[in-house]
Amino acid sequence: LDNHLLSEVLDAFWAAMDRVREDVDDGHQDPSVTCSQHHEIVEAVAAADGARAVRAMRTHFDGIRNRLEPQSVSESESVSV
Repeated sequence: LDNHLLSEVLDAFWAAMDRVREDVDDGHQDPSVTCSQHHEIVEAVAAADGARAVRAMRTHFDGIRNRLEPQSVSESESVSV
């Protein structure tokens, strides 16, 4: 996309994901599912379909969030005990 800001945001995202993976087993998603989700995002962007791209990205990030959420809940419970 030749978007410098987007590149910077993605670099920050991957740095954060690397830290999470060091600290927590995030239950990696099946690579074929990840590939399919990325393909849908790329197709939506290529088609200039903003609404579809937003849905595809939310689906993808919801999957990441759902895999990390049980870990954060159990960690916060153990801290409060």
